[in-house]
Amino acid sequence: MLTENSIFAIREPEKQLYDSRRCRCGLTPEIIDYEMQFFHSNTELQIHHLTQDGLEHFVSKYGSTYRTLYFYFSSDIRDFSPLADLKGLEAVRIEWCRNTDKLWDMSLNSSLKVISIDCAKRVIANPMQLQTSSTLEEIRFWGGDFDNKHTLESLSCFRGMKSLKRIDLNDIKLKTKNLDILSSLPQIGEFNFDAGMLTTEEIAWICAKYPHIRGDCLGVYTTNEVTCLNDIRICGFRKPGLDLPKDQKRLDKYVAEFNALVEKYRNEP
Repeated sequence: MLTENSIFAIREPEKQLYDSRRCRCGLTPEIIDYEMQFFHSNTELQIHHLTQDGLEHFVSKYGSTYRTLYFYFSSDIRDFSPLADLKGLEAVRIEWCRNTDKLWDMSLNSSLKVISIDCAKRVIANPMQLQTSSTLEEIRFWGGDFDNKHTLESLSCFRGMKSLKRIDLNDIKLKTKNLDILSSLPQIGEFNFDAGMLTTEEIAWICAKYPHIRGDCLGVYTTNEVTCLNDIRICGFRKPGLDLPKDQKRLDKYVAEFNALVEKYRNEP
């Protein structure tokens, strides 16, 4: 499980937009105008409980200067298409979004580099609108929790994205494992996923065919698996955790088997 990049660790009070009067109706246009009377950053903002009309109002009246927007608990938003008007937007995080199954046309977001989607099961399932972006460099999906992983139909949503450098799939199940999609991503250099998302054979195949791609689970084992209480977790579906030095002989066996698989796939056409 990968930790979130600090770009969305927005903690300063002036970078928070929420209903300070606790009207309990979400951030409507009226409440947004009231709160924006007070000092707020005009480049980065974490917006709490935004309504659909609130999103449309915020984008049209205040949005043009923002580079980073974090929509925190965005369950009331049904349509993110207003974000298409923000040409200076560089990074977007959407969390707890349950009332829409799609993103938006990103072709006009000419500065967009990073998108992070967390706890948005319907959006994550088949986010083909990602392909409308020609500038995205990092895409990060978070599937809710360890016991309820979200399903991504396939890696096809990333196909042909010429600027994409990094993919993170945290607590995600991959329904169709079309790993050859990686060949259509000329800039890809980092692919992170949970240790059990792919089989050991599939991981070894990636290592053999794309040795330039790095990732915490692109190898024999990882030390960065939150659900593992052992010293290390062997990478691959249903593979165990091991404790060292007690399990060193078992680790040596896994290392030898993995290296043999990589060599086998490297020599295949």
